[in-house]
Amino acid sequence: AWTHNGTGGTGINGAGLSTLFGPADQSAATYYAFLQDTGSQLSQDMSSTLEPDTTYRISYVAANRSGNPAALGRVTVAADSTTYYDSGIQNWGTAAFQGVVAEFTTGAVLGDPVVITLSNDSPAGDNTVVYSNIEIVKVSGYATWAEEYQLVYGPQGHDDTDGMNNLVEYALGGNPTNNDAAAVLPVFQTLENHFYYIHNERTDDPSLE
Repeated sequence: AWTHNGTGGTGINGAGLSTLFGPADQSAATYYAFLQDTGSQLSQDMSSTLEPDTTYRISYVAANRSGNPAALGRVTVAADSTTYYDSGIQNWGTAAFQGVVAEFTTGAVLGDPVVITLSNDSPAGDNTVVYSNIEIVKVSGYATWAEEYQLVYGPQGHDDTDGMNNLVEYALGGNPTNNDAAAVLPVFQTLENHFYYIHNERTDDPSLE
């Protein structure tokens, strides 16, 4: 669960689930975390999710709230003495969501707790930062594939809105930037009183088994 540091107006509009804001259809305008005032933060303990000596990819989209001035925001993944990821202060000058994708590697020993924190670092005033679609996943064959296609959203997202999320596209050999569902989705056939389930299958990633 996300916790608020008690400074300023901060909260989740819609349903927050783990480190993901919003449903699979990417309705970021309805489902998002907002940090309304400078110094406001939302944090979540990731200690039970992250592993030592592992590379992760963090992705999210961010913007300022419509009608507000440009806002400064920051995202970190850190323990008390170690910072694994720090976005630096980012200027969100538009209400249109912009995607961020980066990688970080944990150390041999994880700090306790390891916390992801969303911050509003604006100088002053009602400069609202809005975050959505936050995901942290292990770097894998999927992560390399997603980078090749320059995907904005994570495994549960839909960059091409064809009804298959990005992970399904990866598993079935689809193109996540084109509407290719008709050619990629599994089909059922009957032949001589037998029932067949026909599907593509990626064979170079054991994590899909």
